[in-house]
Amino acid sequence: MDTKLLHAFQLTYRRGSIRQAAGELYITPQGLSRNLQTLERDLGVTLFERTKQGIVPTAAGMYLYEHADEMDRYLARLRDDLAVISAKNQSLSLAACFGSLCALSYQSFAQFQEQHPDLDIAWNELTDVRARNQLEEGLADIALLPMDLSKQDERYTSDLLTDSGIVALVGEGHPLYDRQAITLEDLRDETIVIVGDDFWMHGEFRRCCEARGFTPDIPISVGDITVCPYLSSQGVGIGIVPDFIADLTPVPGLRVIPLDEPGYRWRVYANRDNRRLLSPGARAFYQFFLPNA
Repeated sequence: MDTKLLHAFQLTYRRGSIRQAAGELYITPQGLSRNLQTLERDLGVTLFERTKQGIVPTAAGMYLYEHADEMDRYLARLRDDLAVISAKNQSLSLAACFGSLCALSYQSFAQFQEQHPDLDIAWNELTDVRARNQLEEGLADIALLPMDLSKQDERYTSDLLTDSGIVALVGEGHPLYDRQAITLEDLRDETIVIVGDDFWMHGEFRRCCEARGFTPDIPISVGDITVCPYLSSQGVGIGIVPDFIADLTPVPGLRVIPLDEPGYRWRVYANRDNRRLLSPGARAFYQFFLPNA
């Protein structure tokens, strides 16, 4: 089906006038009438009754209008899938939350690239919200997020990719410095250094604290999580980060103490849209990183 014909039908339906719709489409009324007749022949139905007062949609016309947007989206996905099938150059677009590459390990990702030298990989590290938006808008094959989208929307498939603990960064001289583990209750009256509220880690930390009956004191939230160890070492507050961040940026005089909070872990999921065909590049990613998915 020619989607231009479908769009012309939708506009004509909304305006209730071939002349008015034709003016907005910058074609003659006769040309629009021919387009509508072509669509009617393609579908084998009459969409409008022509009367002296103008046009009146038929039952078939009303039904088509109700489902036109859905058809348009389906045809767009179909075009995308056909483009994937016929593409000569294989590509992979990843929308990843900050820290995903570190969680996967650079070595494993480099090995994946070595095994697929012809694969054009676009890796974009973004905030959690922006990475999810790219997946929803069809701009990414896979979104690596600290959330399982399949639990929120059946359109998505989510597979656990990495699972990391959360740690507290405590500066020398702090009363909690010698602890073997820290609970959320221990942080009730502490100043916290954590990423901004457009990251899952911030929102989930706040939610867990509020479930314990208090609102955490977060005067500083950072955009770059690797800044947390430095700020904690300067006595700004206790940093809350995934354990691998602490391993990547060790700071003298700063203790890394496990946060003892069941369920509060930094898990990265590979999320994909079930409505879209899995591209060869995305299939290669799953075969390498998630062979049992």
